[in-house]
Amino acid sequence: MVVALDELDLDAVTMADQPRRPFGLGAGMQAASDCPQSAESVDWAQTTEAVTIFVRLGAAVRAKDLRVELKRTWLRVCLRGQEGPPLLSGALGGACAVDECDWQVLSGELVLSLAKAQRREWAVPVDAGTPWTSTALAPAAPLAAAPPARTDIAPRPLPTPAAGGPIEAASGARIGDRYEAWDRFDETGALLALENEGKLDEPNWAVRVGGGAAGIQCADYKKDREEVELDEELATKRLELQELLNRRLTEAATLKQRGNERLRDGQPQAALEAYLEGCEALEMLGESTAGPLLSARLSESATSLRRDLLNNAAQAALNAGAWEAAIESATAVLKLEPTNAKALYRRASGYMHSARAEEARADLLTLLSAQPTHRAAHELLRAVGPSSDVLV
Repeated sequence: MVVALDELDLDAVTMADQPRRPFGLGAGMQAASDCPQSAESVDWAQTTEAVTIFVRLGAAVRAKDLRVELKRTWLRVCLRGQEGPPLLSGALGGACAVDECDWQVLSGELVLSLAKAQRREWAVPVDAGTPWTSTALAPAAPLAAAPPARTDIAPRPLPTPAAGGPIEAASGARIGDRYEAWDRFDETGALLALENEGKLDEPNWAVRVGGGAAGIQCADYKKDREEVELDEELATKRLELQELLNRRLTEAATLKQRGNERLRDGQPQAALEAYLEGCEALEMLGESTAGPLLSARLSESATSLRRDLLNNAAQAALNAGAWEAAIESATAVLKLEPTNAKALYRRASGYMHSARAEEARADLLTLLSAQPTHRAAHELLRAVGPSSDVLV
């Protein structure tokens, strides 16, 4: 049988990375009884090598509560010890390498990382419409025996193609040769040749002077194999870290929105927990090791989001009567922005309820020196009363 080349699963297909986006599972999937979020709340993303599936579970669900069954082309996720429909179940949008897959629960969300068996684009992560049966993950049944060959038809010889013709090119032997050639391909050697193309054997040395310092730089030199391998490894690790930082930023923004909703619903303690969890998600972005990987715009966005989360946490803490938590959150904002009006007012409110009148007065005076017409600050200052240092 002749097989067209474009129908074969060659491991040479690349695609542009697709960012996280929602995926509706349809009416066939329903939420489990202990899961507050709809099972249709599923996002996914993919690269050439992997597919990531995100399932929102709710804060009450932990990793130990889940049972994840994964086969090469099937996925099923359900709650342990619970009857009823699974959280997620169906045929995968492609084949995966099971040994290279993993899953974890982060901030009330199940994150499934599926390594693709072939480097091909998936149209969907899971076909949730595929009916689930008890044998869905069992090995496939053996094929039925072929019918006996007919003996009343004389065999007709196939034409012999010319060397390199279409039949030979599509034959199993030639495809096998191509796979073997791909396996033998020296990727590092090819990169080494590209890196060193047009460069001289002798390196170019340059002396740079400025800012009270001097340095010697070696440029345009021929690299060895180890240097090229190290460059590729560093580039891969840098990309992975950048993806992680972007996920943390998105997670923090989601937690801020969740906290705002809880605060509007009159649940200040739940709002405070959401805001503080968002701050924890941003901790990596503030570390010195991650800082150089952030662009100026992304770094500014992370700082602004952290300031908003802390300011909102201070307000939620005040509403919940957690005065020390309000003071701590507002103080963290003032370390980022010493004249932030909201942080000064909210910390002063926390100080006043903690019977720390002098500290409250100091924050209010600082605020009024920058914004003399701040009505709420004037009212709170009157409530604090005169300074104990004033002579009567």
